[in-house]
Amino acid sequence: MRSIDPPRRASLNVLNIDGEVRQFMLDRPIFQIGRAVETCGLVLDGPAIAPQHCCLRRQGSRWWLLDRGSRTGTYVNSHRCREPTELHDGDRISIGLHLLKFRSAPAHTLHDTLARLGDHGLDFEPGLAPPVPPRRPRNTLRVACLAAAAAFAVTLSVAAHVPPEAPATAVHQPVRSDISAPTPGPTPQPTEPARSEYLAEPPMFELPADAVTRGRPDAGTLLHAVQLPVSPDYQIRCPAHAFASATTVSELMHALATFRNRSGYRGEIVVGDLSQVGGGRYGPHKSHQSGRDVDLWLPVLGGQYRRGCEHCGTDMCRPEPSEVDWQITWQLVQALASRDSAQDIFLAWELQPALRAAASQLGAPEAELTRQIQHPARGRASLVKHADGHTHHLHVRFRCPNGDTGCVPAP
Repeated sequence: MRSIDPPRRASLNVLNIDGEVRQFMLDRPIFQIGRAVETCGLVLDGPAIAPQHCCLRRQGSRWWLLDRGSRTGTYVNSHRCREPTELHDGDRISIGLHLLKFRSAPAHTLHDTLARLGDHGLDFEPGLAPPVPPRRPRNTLRVACLAAAAAFAVTLSVAAHVPPEAPATAVHQPVRSDISAPTPGPTPQPTEPARSEYLAEPPMFELPADAVTRGRPDAGTLLHAVQLPVSPDYQIRCPAHAFASATTVSELMHALATFRNRSGYRGEIVVGDLSQVGGGRYGPHKSHQSGRDVDLWLPVLGGQYRRGCEHCGTDMCRPEPSEVDWQITWQLVQALASRDSAQDIFLAWELQPALRAAASQLGAPEAELTRQIQHPARGRASLVKHADGHTHHLHVRFRCPNGDTGCVPAP
């Protein structure tokens, strides 16, 4: 739903020690800042910069800064940002040795820069941006940058007293009222230390209504496909095979954000194949033709997949059954089931006993196990069901949207 607040145009001015000013338009509702080139709208370098250091989020006409739990921190007007902080025109943001200034002004026109989710925001010198303020004298900028450096040095001295392996307590987002509560039972320890300021982000943008599935998953096409966007909640194995319907993208991102927030899991999650941009059959898949199927690699013990393999530009290796963290996998299944949008989850029969045992260890009642896992009654109606060859991943199939007669359920 579009905000009714008056639209405002916002940008970041990046100041360097030589007095140069670079301007970046905040042209998306979530603007990432950090070292990761593939995921951040503003890429900064330096030893103090985390891959996903912080982000700016728009809510109506207001902008908020959120630190992502970086060890060196993010500062607004010389105060460390430990919780979501609203930004105002002229606020100074210090990140490591970098100094940024937030600028905001009423917009004269509202451009639909997110007409399609598949478009990536660009860092550019906008022609309609408010005029850049006159350059300050160089010595003033040097003072500002040296102040940021001093704050960074103080932060390093404090961080040095914190053991790197000391776990922090995860702060969870409030759970939506329309999502069922997690199954009672003992809470497993995260596979790796959780970051206290971690924030999982479901999509907050409008999805194009014409990105729809047509036909069956095993004999269909995909119209006006949406490409799954980058997110801190997952890694995309192959962007060329990461197209789906708007409904699938939305439900997948919400389910993975729910999983992160409930479980506290901070390990790697890989999204494998979805569909090609136009749908249809490709590779070894019999399904994945209409933008409703998603492969999720099984989470592994230790939270990090083995390296040394070659899969569509990534060196991560598909997990072997002995490497799988089955308790975390069960919590992933619960998150997918919580929105009632997942129609089927396919997993090889021989792996289902391990999943069922992990669910029992976490306190899942017998009635839920019967409803969710097919084993030990082959052919029984359940959410998790058998499919040959699904030993490295969960194959998730989402339901047809209500009222979409062009989407045909699988037989």
